[in-house]
Amino acid sequence: MLWPQVIDEVAPIPVLAAGGIGNGRQMAAALAMGAAGVWTGSLWLAVEEAAASPAQIDSYMKATSRDTVRSRSWTGKPCRMLRNDWTEAWDRADSPDTLGMPLQMMAVREAMVRSNRYPEKSQAVAFNPVGQIVGTMNKVKRSADVLLGMVEECVEAIERGNSFLEVE
Repeated sequence: MLWPQVIDEVAPIPVLAAGGIGNGRQMAAALAMGAAGVWTGSLWLAVEEAAASPAQIDSYMKATSRDTVRSRSWTGKPCRMLRNDWTEAWDRADSPDTLGMPLQMMAVREAMVRSNRYPEKSQAVAFNPVGQIVGTMNKVKRSADVLLGMVEECVEAIERGNSFLEVE
């Protein structure tokens, strides 16, 4: 984990920890390592208020952390996303190399537009960016409930950690 090194290097500038944070225990760990807070991403892709289609949200709900892959196939730069027929095809030895950003995105833009237009029929080739915490995304919740749950779990984790330090 690089967070502690970055935090030490730039102190006293506050640092937000990011990457792989999807619950309160992970938030507590980041705070314990000196982060001033956390930056979350993937967990907001499948909340009730998300702009994603029901088909895309369903893909997230069914996925595990092993269903993600880093690919340049959509954007031209490495992006973690759900593995599907599209990413597998681009990963084959007989596929052309991806172009750099923004050229790759320009090359596949029409495919992205069409997959967004027909999300229920296109999940096998759709762009579903998401981190490895997708394996913990198993229920669609309201954003407020996600946030409150994270805070409650963070407080519980900190209190549990503090209990180990209590001397009787």
